[in-house]
Amino acid sequence: MTRPVQSYAEAHAPRKPKAPKRVKARRVTKGGRNSDPEKTTWLRSLRCLVFGQYGEPCVYPIGGFRQQEVHHCRKGGSRATDTLTVPLCPSHHRVGSYAVQVIGRQRFEARYGVDLMTEAKRYATEWRVRKASGAP
Repeated sequence: MTRPVQSYAEAHAPRKPKAPKRVKARRVTKGGRNSDPEKTTWLRSLRCLVFGQYGEPCVYPIGGFRQQEVHHCRKGGSRATDTLTVPLCPSHHRVGSYAVQVIGRQRFEARYGVDLMTEAKRYATEWRVRKASGAP
């Protein structure tokens, strides 16, 4: 089989641009396996886990009120799920100088004298009991 002879202009002409790839829409915008939006809403309504320890109040108000955030506890490099979560204010979660995402989990636990995994399991048990009893 022989190739057809092309002129120099045909061989070096700019290529036709490719069509853009289609980006598939996500079926679910948030969550996934082991996602529980009701539990995270409930945790956000609770007080910060380390409220008032070391004389450091939760001092990061958002929009005039204190909005709690949910910290996902993970083991090793595993993906975070909503089963192991604890409520923390922004100053203890990610913003303050002694926040868990600033100084790391081990130093945070040593500073405040809490074990995040144990507390996360306690909150998970409390949520299962609460959900089973039908409480709002």
